Formats: sequence, C-alpha cells, structure tokens
Amino acid sequence: MVSLCAAILLAIALAFCAPARAGEAEWKARYDAAQEALMQTDAERARSLFVALARDLEAALRDELAKGKDRADTATAEVWLASVYLGQGRYPDAARLLQSAYDVRVKKFGEASEPVAEVIDRLARLGNDEEEAIVMLRRALQIREKVHGADHRTIAANLHEIGINRLTVHRYGEAEAAYKRAVAMMEKLAGRDSTEVVEPLNDLAWLYLAADREKDAIPVYRRALAIVEQSGGGGARLADALEHLAYAYRNAGRLADAEPLYLRAVPIREKLHGPTHILTLAPIGHLKDIYDAQGRKKEAEAMARRLSTEGR
Repeated sequence: MVSLCAAILLAIALAFCAPARAGEAEWKARYDAAQEALMQTDAERARSLFVALARDLEAALRDELAKGKDRADTATAEVWLASVYLGQGRYPDAARLLQSAYDVRVKKFGEASEPVAEVIDRLARLGNDEEEAIVMLRRALQIREKVHGADHRTIAANLHEIGINRLTVHRYGEAEAAYKRAVAMMEKLAGRDSTEVVEPLNDLAWLYLAADREKDAIPVYRRALAIVEQSGGGGARLADALEHLAYAYRNAGRLADAEPLYLRAVPIREKLHGPTHILTLAPIGHLKDIYDAQGRKKEAEAMARRLSTEGR
C-alpha cells in the first residue's frame, strides 16, 4: 500500500513544473488530466490519455527537431515527452530524451539552473536503485537552493521526492526530516492554515503509519482535516482527509473514532464517483471490517450487501 501511495504522490510531483509557453500549457493540462485519471483509479482512461498525449508530443518534437536539435524549445518537448514515457513505463525511451534535454539545457542555462534540476528529477526515476536516485535528487535540491534560496515551492516538491525515496528504503528518519522541512516551508510560504500545507502534512502522516507510529500520524491527519474543513473545501479533498484520519484510527485500534469519518466519506464518494466505483466501495468495506470487529452483525451485513450489489 505504501508503494502505491508513493507512486501516486510521485506522479503529482512530476506534474509540478509550471508551463512557460502556449504549447507547454496545453501539454501540462493534458498530462495533469491523465494523472488525475490515475489518482481516481481509472487506469484505462489514464492509459488512453497518455497514448494520445505521447502521439501529439512525438509530432511536436519532430517539428522542434526540424528547427534544430540544440534549442531550448526542443529540450522542453523532450522533457514533456519523457515525462509521459515515464508514466507509461517506457524507461529506455525516456532516458534517451532526458539525456538529450540535459545536454542542451546545461549549455543554454548552466549546470546550476532550474531547467537542469527539472531534468535531474526525472533522471532519478529511471532505475530501480534508490541510492543512485537519492544522489540525483539531492543534487537537484542543491541546485534549487542555490537558485531560489532556502524556501521555494520547487524545493518543497524536491523534498517530497526525497521523502518518497527514503520511505521506499525504510530510511524513516531521513524521510521524516525531508517531510518536516517541507511542512515548515509551505507554512512559511503559504500560511499555517493554507491548503498548500495539506499535502506535506499527508506525506508526514503516511510516513508515521509506514513506521508503525499511529499515535504520531493521528494528530497530523487531524490537522490536515481541520485545514480542509476550514477552507470550505469539499469533494475529493475532503473525502481523502476523512479517510486518511479514519485509516490512522483503525490502525491504532480506535474503531469508534474511525466509524463516523468513514460514514461521512461514503456519500461524498457516491456523489463524486457513483455507488459502484472502487473509491466508493473502499470506505464501505472499511465500515464492514469495523462492524465485524465490533460484533455488530446487522450493520456488517448491511455493508456486505452494499458491497455485493454495488460491486457488480
């Protein structure tokens, strides 16, 4: 479960870079749509969107290459196409494009530049060696600290990546330090109660769950939920916050605290996704487990019927 969450959180980080021109703005919007489909567990739609975007980016790259290989716009097209290839698991194709973009951007912008750090982020995702990847991620971090100073949103995104990497190899102390720094940074940049603080808070709380530190995770998730509720945010953001805290309560054996959160999440998911979607069925399944554990046979059977009927 940790690896799936990490994969989703990685997908969000890869979409972070802001577009600089009209074509890039369109690519980013379409890339984000594919990632949103992935987050909503709609793998078929995500695949279709990635295939269509890859086809159009390949055509755009051919046009840019016709104008010249060593151009900044050519490197930009290469980076976006490589990002899509990474999402498709086409790592050798992505590696070739990223190396080319890296060489061009070093020449155009210098080694210590945000465009080069952006390429290094993606190069770090090419292999299975997390220790090699962390060297590249820390290199990108050093570049960004030199370019932007100590506090910047791109640095927070970089820390997110570092946290995922360290979590993957169970280096929990290093992951915690990265996530805590990201939380403090976003508090400074956006304000303590900004919704921009929610994602790094979720990262930190998930780390605590992975490390079997439920008592530490619960107050962090409670704070994230309070921020979402205070912002007036509803929809998927609220459902996510409710289910995150409920899951932490479940892991800590606090089933009575988890139940009302799942009960709040179910109608939100039904409204967003319909009654048969996996994201709707998940909290229903958790409620069934809670009722089973509490010996509440009638309620458990009601949830089982919903799973059986709606899960068809």
